[in-house]
Amino acid sequence: MSINPLYIPLFNIEEVILNKDTGLPLSGGIVTFFEDEQRLNPKSVFKITGISPDYTFLDVGAVFTLGISGTFVDASGNPFVPYAYPYNALGVLGLYYVTVKSAGLVEQFTREAVPYVGAGGVSPSERSNTANELSNPQFVEISFPGASMTISVTGSNTVTPIAPSWDLITSGTGDVVLQRLEPTAAGIPTNPPYALSISAGASLGATVTLRQRLLNSPALMRSEFASGTLAAAVLSGGSANISMTYIPSTGTTTTTIIANTAISTDGAYHVISGNAAVADNISDPASTGYVDINVLIPTSRVIAITSIQVVGVSYSVNLVFDEQSANRQKDQLFHYYENSLVKQPKSNILAGWNFGLNPWQFRNPAVSNVANNTYTADQTIIIQQAFVDSATGNNVSVQQGSLTQNYGFLVKSVTATNKFCMLQYVAPQTARPYWGKKVSVMVKASSIITAPNVTTPQFKVRLVYRAGLPATPMTQTVPVSAWDNANNSIPTLAGWTYINATNDPLYTLTVTEDYYSFNGFQLPASTNADMTLGVMIIMMNNLDSTNTPDQILFDSVSLVHNDFAIEAEPETEDQSIAKCQFYFEHSYDVFQPASGTGVVTNVGVRFSKNDYIENGGNTSVKRRAFGSDFMQVKNKVPTMHLYGSNATTSDRVSILLRDSNGNTVITRSDIAVSTGYAVLSASKTNFYYLPKLAAEVSSSGANFQQYYVQTEFHYEADARLGV
Repeated sequence: MSINPLYIPLFNIEEVILNKDTGLPLSGGIVTFFEDEQRLNPKSVFKITGISPDYTFLDVGAVFTLGISGTFVDASGNPFVPYAYPYNALGVLGLYYVTVKSAGLVEQFTREAVPYVGAGGVSPSERSNTANELSNPQFVEISFPGASMTISVTGSNTVTPIAPSWDLITSGTGDVVLQRLEPTAAGIPTNPPYALSISAGASLGATVTLRQRLLNSPALMRSEFASGTLAAAVLSGGSANISMTYIPSTGTTTTTIIANTAISTDGAYHVISGNAAVADNISDPASTGYVDINVLIPTSRVIAITSIQVVGVSYSVNLVFDEQSANRQKDQLFHYYENSLVKQPKSNILAGWNFGLNPWQFRNPAVSNVANNTYTADQTIIIQQAFVDSATGNNVSVQQGSLTQNYGFLVKSVTATNKFCMLQYVAPQTARPYWGKKVSVMVKASSIITAPNVTTPQFKVRLVYRAGLPATPMTQTVPVSAWDNANNSIPTLAGWTYINATNDPLYTLTVTEDYYSFNGFQLPASTNADMTLGVMIIMMNNLDSTNTPDQILFDSVSLVHNDFAIEAEPETEDQSIAKCQFYFEHSYDVFQPASGTGVVTNVGVRFSKNDYIENGGNTSVKRRAFGSDFMQVKNKVPTMHLYGSNATTSDRVSILLRDSNGNTVITRSDIAVSTGYAVLSASKTNFYYLPKLAAEVSSSGANFQQYYVQTEFHYEADARLGV
């Protein structure tokens, strides 16, 4: 610790005081030090002791008898140099008044305003670490509406946030009345705009604790002095002692910054202060460590408190409160509002990559190998390095994770060569507002590595773009044309351009789910109305397929318009499905995959029937046009596939003939759409088919019986990019 510059030597080496009458050394003379402003109050001087650089100052009193040579001597008769401390307990300038008398008490001389103190009292270099470490010290922001609030608390060490950065800790059951005050009287020390009144019931023990936790700073002020101050007023309830402590997260040492100090009961604000050396202990890591600054406030009283300050200094000193405007105090609350402002969730540009809500519309969510480069879960394309390199598929399997895995997207190794990447195309309409701007990606994922496997799976995220729609169809070499199996290799793209994040980070997935940030992708300006964006999560090495095969669990991926990665705002199930249906939808029930196979079910079936036809004898009833509006507008006119309600063959519909009583005259049968119908219209919003003129359903029945034809169908509308 540095030598304290606030202690000023009254002379350099040795001072001889002479008798004013004889000119001889004033042997046995008496020197007394007083407060200059209160000249009846003695004021101590100090003696320096110790070894460089760890000097300390000992209080040696205010009255001295000079030695035989007229010099200052201590109680042992040894000469010393007295040091003045020209400040009061609050660190405010407080000079000395000095009287010198002979042994016979004959006054020799007096000195006032001792010693000379330069401007500021403390050099700028010594004040470089004296900013208040506490936020919101005058309660310019509070966490309750209006000016007051009563909270009911129960339990041991119950933590209740009461103001940004401030918690109230209580033990017991009872009420605490909180009120934010606006002091207006003249002469209030520290000139606070606000103060916080705390009135806690006796059932909460002798004291309650006002706490500010300084996160990620477990070694703050270690090997220094912590100097603290606050202003408080007892508004009712009798005398009160207030103290302040410093407690690191290790809990090994509690430092009392301000010892129990009585506050006058006159209702006025009084400043108390103190300082103490902070021990040099081993601390917790910054990611988990912290320091608690606690102010102990007595119960059964109404205590107003404000202007709370803790600073670190290199020597023992009490520093006055450093006043700031309310605006500056609000500025310093960024850390408190960070999650809700800077990290405020924004809309995810991606679809379906909040995997717990992914509907798996065109692939069964049960575990299955990926045979080639293809769509799997909604908007999730899997590209396999081995398939690109040698047309070898089935290197990984995919499935929907379990309930305990939040239904995430699970990729498991199947063969030894299993590097893969996940790709999502972002439709031109969705990407259009973001060209020329910065976007960022956050991946929430984990690995599942079971001993004896010791894989350290690593991955990167790259954005890709092209001035047009993706080439179709997706093949072995489209959109990735080549990919070396060497570790850390990046796929070569066919017709696409990569965009790197700032510093292009490489992350290692761990068994603990975590967030991985890829910041500041600078998108180019748009050059084409169909300019398409893509997001690629690229695995940089193979997983272990022996023993229990390695797995990667993806919980979510966010692509947001932001300079740095943040988690996207939550989506409801209907919102997530609607975003997926912008690319693909079917008429089957949610989470019932179709994908070219169809399902025999009436759930979600669409049907169309003609008007009743009344005829005698033989009945010939023509089929009518049928179709449907889509549940969600598509990004392009989709490719349509129809399925009958009682069969799984693609591009067929089921028809039946019923009489007016609902009896089936002709049971369901499938006919090919191309045989009985022609496309009437197809758009991004709906589709309709028109029956061919020769199409009819005939039956013999009772005379004058009414009949109608019912057409039943399921549909798939596929507007995915790259298929």
